[in-house]
Amino acid sequence: MTRSRFATLADDAAMQLEVLLPPEWRGLVALSLGEAETGSIETLPAAARISVTVPSDRALLRGLTLPQGTDTRRAVALWLEDGSPWAQGSYLWDVVQKSGAEWQVAIFPEGPVRQAEERLERRGSTVGEIRLAAPDGTLFMLRPDQAGRGRLRRGLLAVVGLVTALGLGLALWQGQAALAARSVALKAQDAAEALHADGQYGTLTAAALALRTEKLRVPGLAAKLDFLARHLPTDTWLLHLALEGPRFAMSGRSTGPEAIIPSLSLAEGAVSTARVDFDGPMTRDLQNGLYSFAITGEFVGAGDAQ
Repeated sequence: MTRSRFATLADDAAMQLEVLLPPEWRGLVALSLGEAETGSIETLPAAARISVTVPSDRALLRGLTLPQGTDTRRAVALWLEDGSPWAQGSYLWDVVQKSGAEWQVAIFPEGPVRQAEERLERRGSTVGEIRLAAPDGTLFMLRPDQAGRGRLRRGLLAVVGLVTALGLGLALWQGQAALAARSVALKAQDAAEALHADGQYGTLTAAALALRTEKLRVPGLAAKLDFLARHLPTDTWLLHLALEGPRFAMSGRSTGPEAIIPSLSLAEGAVSTARVDFDGPMTRDLQNGLYSFAITGEFVGAGDAQ
């Protein structure tokens, strides 16, 4: 995956966290627009970053249908030039996808917000974000907390970096353990073959030998992870991976998920795959252009016939 694609995913995750986490958890003081407008100056928060919530009954909420693949924010900005009752540049707005091609736009006049900001500035406070909660619970970020979003993004990148480092360390350890176990198993197999050739163990040795040969055909964890790292397309981001015996299940996001199955199925070597297929329909996120997918299949070790 390219750095720009990775950065896009980090930005998307930060935006989702921004909506899920309450303002207090993000270092903001929650305040309603009414409190900021009418409360006495002495009672307003001092030297704080404020999350102002504006009332939905003073906002304009409109439904909008947009074709799939539309540049949403650009299309809404053009629509607002005629659809807003306030002059361009004198209102705040945000758009949220409700379902499929259905979107909801929230518009709020900027005048009352500016007056509230002036009162808060007299207390040394600044407005970090402005949000609106619709009657159905939909949350609109009329002015996002850019500084807070940047901190969330850096935190996510740090966590991903730590998890990646731990994963690489685990894969290396698993790889060394798998190689050692395979070496012991092969030596045991050679010894069993020699004993079987001498007729000392008869059919019991043959059965144990067949079982060991079958187990050696199931790739180890390190081999499976190495296979996926080498053969998954670079524009694919895994969000979930489950490994159970030879079977695997994965889900994530990609710019071209249709290329994943051929890339895995046609790979040749000590490890390959079989019966790789989508486990459900693909869906496209209109904001970042990525497709969500789920895929299942089986790993095949050297010597298996499919």
